[in-house]
Amino acid sequence: MEYNVYCDESCHLISNDSKHMLIGAVYCPKFKVKKVNEYIEHLKENYNLSDKIWIYVKFLDTFF
Repeated sequence: MEYNVYCDESCHLISNDSKHMLIGAVYCPKFKVKKVNEYIEHLKENYNLSDKIWIYVKFLDTFF
């Protein structure tokens, strides 16, 4: 089975003046990518994105 992997990092630049670095990733089977993208678009359209904590929780629910 093939997977798509999405990675991100934060505070990796010296100019950020941070002692810590965070690396995160999520993955899903390629055959589910379209369905996941459609659901994320649904969340964007139906929830107020100014409440970022709520939207992050919903995104996490999508993957877990």
